[in-house]
Amino acid sequence: MDIEPIFYSFLATDYLNIDNDVLIDICHNKIKNDPVAASNQCYIHQTEASEPGTVFNPLFSEIQYRIDYLYKHLELSKKYSFQIRNAWINIDENSNIGETHCHAESTLSGVYYVDATEGAGNIEFISPVVAAPYTFFAGSREQMNGFNAERWEVTPEAGKLIIFPSWLYHRVKPSTPDSKRISIAFNTNFIDTPYKR
Repeated sequence: MDIEPIFYSFLATDYLNIDNDVLIDICHNKIKNDPVAASNQCYIHQTEASEPGTVFNPLFSEIQYRIDYLYKHLELSKKYSFQIRNAWINIDENSNIGETHCHAESTLSGVYYVDATEGAGNIEFISPVVAAPYTFFAGSREQMNGFNAERWEVTPEAGKLIIFPSWLYHRVKPSTPDSKRISIAFNTNFIDTPYKR
């Protein structure tokens, strides 16, 4: 029998060789010194991410390399490419939790974990197949997989990068009281520059 997956989503994960100890300090200093930063969140300006020699450029160069790989893998038009449009730091301590959301008006979204201790809340993705919970009920599956799961969780780890379609709904689950997590999230969009890699 031929089984062809249709209408499916994906999570792309990789581990980056970045000096996270330095990046932890950079994130804390950015939030502390940026006058418009919230107590635990701060935007990274486009020039900070893209210009060579800036503190965030080594990270975003590595991320862009993976984005370019995905662009090719998704078999998209060579007339365009993806570019990181915006990014922000999240420093979550104790039991912060995110509401279920997606990133409208973006193409690919992602998160890089600068630091994550044991107990930091998992990121949970919600199946775009809205009827999945009614079809595959509790106890009906021996193993969760991409065909039968209505939710998919990924445990944060320092150095882990996750990239996913921006329309995929997700949330951050509660953390344990003594855990810590520093993440850098980002969105990409199509640009009119031809794909070259």
